[in-house]
Amino acid sequence: MKKQTAAAFIAAMTIATLTACGGPKQLSKSVTVELGNEKGIKVTDILDISKDEAKSAKIDAKKVNFNKEGKYEATITYDKKEYKVTVKIKDTVAPEATVKDSIVVQTGNPVRVTDCISEIKEASGVADAKFKTKPDTVAQVTTETSTETTASDDSSTEKSPVSSDDSSTESTKKDASSAVYAVGDVSLSSNDEITYVEAGDYDNSIVVTDNAGNESEVPVKISVIAPPTINGVTDKTITAGESIDYMAGVTATDSKGADITSSVTVDSSAVKTDTAGSYQATYKVTDQYGLTSSATSNVTVNNKPQEDSNQAVADNGGSGSSNSSSGKNNKKHNSGSQSSSGSSNKSNGSSNSGQQASNNNNGGGSSSGGSSAAETPKQDEGDYVTDCDGNKIKVDKSKWKYDLSEANRLGSNGLWANGEPITSNDITSNWHSDGTETDASRYLTAAGYY
Repeated sequence: MKKQTAAAFIAAMTIATLTACGGPKQLSKSVTVELGNEKGIKVTDILDISKDEAKSAKIDAKKVNFNKEGKYEATITYDKKEYKVTVKIKDTVAPEATVKDSIVVQTGNPVRVTDCISEIKEASGVADAKFKTKPDTVAQVTTETSTETTASDDSSTEKSPVSSDDSSTESTKKDASSAVYAVGDVSLSSNDEITYVEAGDYDNSIVVTDNAGNESEVPVKISVIAPPTINGVTDKTITAGESIDYMAGVTATDSKGADITSSVTVDSSAVKTDTAGSYQATYKVTDQYGLTSSATSNVTVNNKPQEDSNQAVADNGGSGSSNSSSGKNNKKHNSGSQSSSGSSNKSNGSSNSGQQASNNNNGGGSSSGGSSAAETPKQDEGDYVTDCDGNKIKVDKSKWKYDLSEANRLGSNGLWANGEPITSNDITSNWHSDGTETDASRYLTAAGYY
């Protein structure tokens, strides 16, 4: 019994001595950890201790970059003793990509991988993604030619981005400074694209590869549709003050023929219907996929027709009508000889002036409807100039013309609206060679020169 006790004591002392001197056995001096796995170092793989004993061990992995392949050094401290270990970071897992449920693109427009992928999982944070199948090259060339022709012949169709939800738009960004495309937390080294020129549903795949060469393939279905169309947009011509029904005769349909006329918007903010000129109104329509088309209408606004000068004078009392008639008779004579007609007209004008002056002196009703030459028009009725006889003549200076309602008050001499005297040369030089009137001759006629 004493011998057994002594033997047990000696064995215990031996174990205690070995433990105090050398500690547990180091099973391995290196360990391989998957990229991104920060908890990949296990003490029981390195030291010959139990799981419970491993709980008291401490791992110092400050020098290890778990997100980059390479060899690093770590230290394990157990029972006051340090154990050095080499940590090998390896990337052996392929990236995972998730594609969107609905991918729609307009015919002839490119679709990019960032339009199709909503999420990528990759520990390194860097990957490349490309379409597995490319459309036929010949078709591509034909498409480019067709697209250029269409662009030059019809500018009504606007290229629109592929429709996508807001979250994917936020997660898909391009860093212009480094030319890196980001999908979530993963950066793509390129943004591969393809173009389909015919409408239809296409099955394709996107191959995603990380820097370690691990790759995965994800199927993707792409719907290619034609843009919506706007029909019935025409140019319009109106008279100042009139309104415009921009939607009269206008319809719109999507690529499948569905009526989307209610989605048409018209931007007519540049059109001034009360001011003569040329303007443009723009029509736009957007379908349910976000594809947009536009059309333009040229709008012409004409001035209101001016009242006929002879009618205006006639409405002013009748005498002006007689003078106008006299002017027309003399105009026929003027077409034969401008010089002689000038003298004749001046004489005729003097006679009319004399008759008018006589009427004014007698206080009788003049052709202006009872106005007297001695009257001084009220200054708040308009702008006035004074003729060579001292008569005040009502004019519209803004249009550089006489106000025809006062034109018959002129004598044989007078002033233009800018205050310059009317000369004999004015009388003989304001007819076309074929005897037709110019604007100036019409005012002279109304003023009693013919």
